[in-house]
Amino acid sequence: MTSQSSISLHLDTAQPDLPATPMIEVSHLWKAFYDRRDGNIVVAIEDVSFSIPRGQFVCICGPSGCGKSTLIRILAGLEDKSAGKVGLAARVGGRPPAMVFQESSLFPWRTVAENVGYPLELEGVSRAERRARVQPMLEMTKLADFANSYPHQLSGGMKQRASVARALIDDSSEILLMDEPFGALDEQTRMDLQQELLRIWEQSGKTVIFITHSVEEALTLGDRVIVMSARPGRIAADIAVPFGRPRNVLSMRRDPRFGELTFRIWTLLKGTPVEASTDEVQAPAPPPTTAAQANESRTVNIVAPADGEATVDSLAALKAAVRPSLWSRSLEYLGIFSPLVVLVLWEILGRADLIDPSFFPSPSMIAGTFWSELVSGELVRDALATVSRVAVGYVMGAIPALVLALALGLWRTPRLLVLPIFSALYTVPKIAIYPLLLLLFGIGEAPKYVLVAVATFFLVFFSTLTGVIQIPRIYLDVAQNLKTSTLQLFRTIALPAALPGVFNGMRLALGTTFVLLAAVEFVGAKSGLGYSIWSAWQTFAVEKMYVGIVSISAIGYLSVMLVQWIEWRMVPWLRH
Repeated sequence: MTSQSSISLHLDTAQPDLPATPMIEVSHLWKAFYDRRDGNIVVAIEDVSFSIPRGQFVCICGPSGCGKSTLIRILAGLEDKSAGKVGLAARVGGRPPAMVFQESSLFPWRTVAENVGYPLELEGVSRAERRARVQPMLEMTKLADFANSYPHQLSGGMKQRASVARALIDDSSEILLMDEPFGALDEQTRMDLQQELLRIWEQSGKTVIFITHSVEEALTLGDRVIVMSARPGRIAADIAVPFGRPRNVLSMRRDPRFGELTFRIWTLLKGTPVEASTDEVQAPAPPPTTAAQANESRTVNIVAPADGEATVDSLAALKAAVRPSLWSRSLEYLGIFSPLVVLVLWEILGRADLIDPSFFPSPSMIAGTFWSELVSGELVRDALATVSRVAVGYVMGAIPALVLALALGLWRTPRLLVLPIFSALYTVPKIAIYPLLLLLFGIGEAPKYVLVAVATFFLVFFSTLTGVIQIPRIYLDVAQNLKTSTLQLFRTIALPAALPGVFNGMRLALGTTFVLLAAVEFVGAKSGLGYSIWSAWQTFAVEKMYVGIVSISAIGYLSVMLVQWIEWRMVPWLRH
């Protein structure tokens, strides 16, 4: 291929000659994620090595999912590597390099000046010195007139300039990491910010790694462009950009070399073979790795022996490296069986006469009483009475709370009228209305059902309402654009978005209703676990009191576990 000017490109995975002590050095880096569902691993980054000298601007581009953002998060200390070595220049205070994120990361409760000066505040810099250092940074990023504005008063481009200013003011490191900071902006704003970034970078002299999907942006900004392959991310090419500095982002596009480089990088990203000139070497694109390939037979070199670290020879070994540790898994099981651990410790203390058995009988003594109560049928009768009251009242309160919260969350005008009433009623102690319920429904089960329903209603209502109100506006816009009916809006948008809040309210309601019902059963029932505890207290049958207390605790715990299991099944997108 020929052009109007001589074009010499170097597409080579071999690194150019660099200083002996680079600012950033990555050697045989691997990153894999463990999938708990099937026990396999997903390899995000595979055997990546590169080195960056002081003051260089390096752009990394590649297809979606190739591990670009994961790589920069590892450099920023936000992710752990699975294998390999990452070397960064010495940092003041041991803090990782400053980073500019994809989305707006300004704190909405702080002004622009306060956001920019936040790193200095964390370092203990005085207010006067912060002002003195923030002002020049605002002037450099052309935000001086908006120092006292809040983020919601800024345009998207101004928010990103403020994020850049916050990263640059942090002088604890000479490295700046940028993860697609201009990706969500329109083309004109993007080009303006590219020019501004070049100007600011030339003044700061920092070493920059810039992640982008845009080939044109990478060539416009970078001294080098590292091209990554599809997942798992490998370095397909490391390209030296031939344009001098300072640069004009608009006039660069008239240079024939710009179009030639753009074309060749795109061929690398698409995996399309192209004819190479005699001075070009292109790395072959290796086959993709999937979780299904995680088997014992595939051999890979993760860390070169020369690095002085252990070599991992297979994806099975990598899987073992990224799988949660035995300690981590033990903690999970310990959390599940923690009540049992408490009982064992209690028994040990009781047998060692370290606690008074008159007030704290050992679990074995309580277990004996438990068994006798169980055999006699009294415990089963009382437990069923309590559980049935909770279950009936729970359903009575949760269903209307859910429906009403979804409706009021979506329609603002009724919410403004009704919400103050519910807020006032919520502050009334629920136990205080029990005498009124006795007058209304008489002595029997109905007052207990209604009391549980009232307590459940408010907790589920407010939790669900909060979830609906916080639904991102874009989801509702999609629904409106697709002309969803009211029922479809409830079923496909509002309910799924509110489910985390619903289950949070349901868990809170369970604990509250058991406590509330036990108190009512003390004086207003002839059956139930609360009645059993009260009767035992009157006769000073301490073991029987504990049987009732432990039974309520066990039933409540199992109820919460049941709700959590239902949540795990119904809200799979929030599984961790």
